[in-house]
Amino acid sequence: MKINLSKVCGVVLGLTVVLPGVACGAAQVQVNFDSGTQAMFDQLGALLRPGSAADGDGAIIQLGYYDAATVGNHFAGVWRPLTGVGSLNSGGDTGSGLSFTTTSIGDIGGGGAPDGSGIFAFSLVFDDTVAGTFNDLPGAITTPLALRFYNGATSGGSTHFNVVSNDAWLWKLPATPSPLPPTINVSLSDPGLEWQSIVAGQSAATAFQTSLPAVPEPRSALLVICGSMALAGSRCRRASIMH
Repeated sequence: MKINLSKVCGVVLGLTVVLPGVACGAAQVQVNFDSGTQAMFDQLGALLRPGSAADGDGAIIQLGYYDAATVGNHFAGVWRPLTGVGSLNSGGDTGSGLSFTTTSIGDIGGGGAPDGSGIFAFSLVFDDTVAGTFNDLPGAITTPLALRFYNGATSGGSTHFNVVSNDAWLWKLPATPSPLPPTINVSLSDPGLEWQSIVAGQSAATAFQTSLPAVPEPRSALLVICGSMALAGSRCRRASIMH
């Protein structure tokens, strides 16, 4: 019987297979993402707001990916945030103590940098044994990760954004740590950065700036439309009852 050793537990020919000495459900992947020597600015050229010494109250950063992205088109499909506002991951990293929901400018892993420097640094482990840290992950190693920046500390208070990606930021499939999990390093200091604003036709000067107008994602817009239709239907039903 042939066993796929990339899985610690599985079903092969109808039989449950457990590899000796290996705990089931221990798949992990670690992503380190930081500003390096760079900083992020808003559409007017001001440094993005860092917030206080606490994590999560600066301008929003989302680690994520576009669901149809390839190295040939980093920004194809619908945006899928893995951290930050709108992410399906709401748990905490057991190693660092950081939350997947609070990723923002000024955060440097447990303590902010409220000096207007526009920096950030994170190291998060996606772990299938920790609730709220293993959702909506890419399904292929050909998918490049990306960082999305907003010019506000809340989604409703943000008017502009930008997204940066890189051919070198390809997803790695989670695996049992031995001794460390697969690791992806993402930095604004990396060569070969690709900016969505420039791909969309804006000038090269928009790199490191939130220069794209913020609009609802297709799936978010669909939810708004459905909600509006449901509300309209409710009003129609109430009107017919009154008459």
